[in-house]
Amino acid sequence: MKNLLLTLSLLFIVIACKNTTEQQNKVATKQDSLSTPKTESKDSSQNSKIDVNAPLDKVTSNLDYYKAFEKEKSNKDKELGLQGFGLEIVEKDEANGYLKFKEKGEMGYKEMGYFTYKDVHFIAVASFGCGPACTMYKFEFFELRGGKLVDKTQQYYDKKEGIAMSTKDFVESHRVLFERNQQSTINPEVKLNLEMEIPKKGTEIKVYGVPAKIGLGKREFLGSLKYLENEKTFHFDAAFHPSQI
Repeated sequence: MKNLLLTLSLLFIVIACKNTTEQQNKVATKQDSLSTPKTESKDSSQNSKIDVNAPLDKVTSNLDYYKAFEKEKSNKDKELGLQGFGLEIVEKDEANGYLKFKEKGEMGYKEMGYFTYKDVHFIAVASFGCGPACTMYKFEFFELRGGKLVDKTQQYYDKKEGIAMSTKDFVESHRVLFERNQQSTINPEVKLNLEMEIPKKGTEIKVYGVPAKIGLGKREFLGSLKYLENEKTFHFDAAFHPSQI
């Protein structure tokens, strides 16, 4: 009987030691998992970074650029889990490089002008938001490199200061007309927003001043953006000067 009791006691001791060891191992494993950094997979966005130094893609028309916009939109929709919100063409003139397109179900739209020269091709894009009126809220230039749209606005549209000065001159001119009680098409107290008209034919981008408030004046022609091949950028040619009034 004594031998039986001794055997049972030893068995309980062995089982207790085993359970203690297993608990210690579990705690150690949990601590290791908390203190050891997890190795995460590389962000997919890193793989899709734009190589601005990649060679210009070979393109045949403005539709190659449009396909790049479609691909970009599709990738964004997949990230957000959206379906059925792709792009659609509203107006197309492939021969003259003009294209107007929008997101499905949206009132706003984009106008694209395709420019091609001896050693370069690019697009100008004016984005419009609508409701109740349609107004331009963004103006950009892109090149197509490595199948991706590369923002080149700073290169091709570096005459912002000249346009801003011309707009100021324009408002001042109308202020003088207003003070003289002569005919003025705008209220000189109203802020003018810029609006670029993508050419449906030719390469001249017309620049307009549009009153920020609806009903306080009409759209006024300020001048044109003209591409200079030797400088590889656009020059702003003002339509008027204060001395003209």
